[in-house]
Amino acid sequence: PYRATISHEEFARGIAKLIKDIRYTNFKNEVLRKMGSQREQTYSKVWHTLQELEGLTNET
Repeated sequence: PYRATISHEEFARGIAKLIKDIRYTNFKNEVLRKMGSQREQTYSKVWHTLQELEGLTNET
């Protein structure tokens, strides 16, 4: 196990740089291109499951 300590400001700058470096327009197409159809299909299943959950209430 490893642990790093940075300030919130440093973390925010790092995340902002990662976001600025995104060069694709469609995430799922980029997953297909770089990681293959099996990974893209898995991501699509997760995406659809999360969309279904948005319609549910917090009933127990």
